[in-house]
Amino acid sequence: MNMHLDIHALTRRYNRPLRQEVDTFTSINGKTENADVLWDDLAQRAILPEELAKDERRRFVCETANNPIWPKSRPPELLRPNDFRAVLALASDSTGVLAAERAARELVRRLQPWGPVCNDRIVWYFTSNSFDPVYFGRSIQFAADSVLWTFWEHRIDIDSMFPEIKETNLPLIVQRIVQAYEGWFIASERHLSRFQPEWIEVIKWRNFSDLPNPFEPLIEIWTRGYRLFPEFSQQDPYIRLYSTFLEPKGQKRGRESIY
Repeated sequence: MNMHLDIHALTRRYNRPLRQEVDTFTSINGKTENADVLWDDLAQRAILPEELAKDERRRFVCETANNPIWPKSRPPELLRPNDFRAVLALASDSTGVLAAERAARELVRRLQPWGPVCNDRIVWYFTSNSFDPVYFGRSIQFAADSVLWTFWEHRIDIDSMFPEIKETNLPLIVQRIVQAYEGWFIASERHLSRFQPEWIEVIKWRNFSDLPNPFEPLIEIWTRGYRLFPEFSQQDPYIRLYSTFLEPKGQKRGRESIY
């Protein structure tokens, strides 16, 4: 069966933002490692868009040698990145960063039947090395369960329908979301009714065709090269996006330098 998603394009872009070479747009690169100076320079020249530079709903956390970042770590959040490599990463792919943020907010909107709690604040985390997701918040898990349990109930083997998903090197939990994404289209086309796992509260829709595919924005984030590790709960209602630093030419501190 043909997939709606270009799985090979997702595999190529996963954890790999499409960034410009820094030397093509900043005269400061190589002359300073002061994040504030670089931020002000790029903002003044509109290389760092105003939407990124001045939106105070956004916060940043940068990994340090003494404070490594993992999905559950919650170091202090800052109004600006305090590492110039994070500033370079933002400026080198501002279009992709803003698109990932829009996709994250759209994801929250589409997850509403599964009860996400989100206050619209975005926190960006920057690390030297990428790491793969092992868990998503309850609302994303429940949305995926709604699809996969419905297929189980109708005795439809989704693994055999899309064997190319298992042939990728994408993390298993990402493969599962891709299956749910593709399964949503099939369930909508076949007018399947939702099978409700017993641990999910009853929600006010029956057919998959009643709602837009909730996994599409998440896949958009991955295709942009970024990662999302949200809880979307009362205890943690923030949108949490993750990226690697952009290392300047001649430096390679993590396994994902573009040079």
